[in-house]
Amino acid sequence: LDKIGLEDETIGHPFPRLPSEPAEFFHHWMAAEPFGDRGGPILSFFHFHFQRTWWEARHRPNVLFVHFNDLKADLSGEMRRVADL
Repeated sequence: LDKIGLEDETIGHPFPRLPSEPAEFFHHWMAAEPFGDRGGPILSFFHFHFQRTWWEARHRPNVLFVHFNDLKADLSGEMRRVADL
């Protein structure tokens, strides 16, 4: 990936390095902007813009929300609900 990034003029840099220490990685992940500081493939779970875009699309016919608690309560029923769509 470093070679590809350096050879592609639109990227122009090696693949971004992530912190190796777990605590440092966690803090980096919590604060990450979409696609990282330099365009890397990091998307913080807590980046609310990303989540909000799906919430705004919830009424579209090709979007389905599946709640983890519903899966835990009735996995086979939820799988049938997903398959029936």
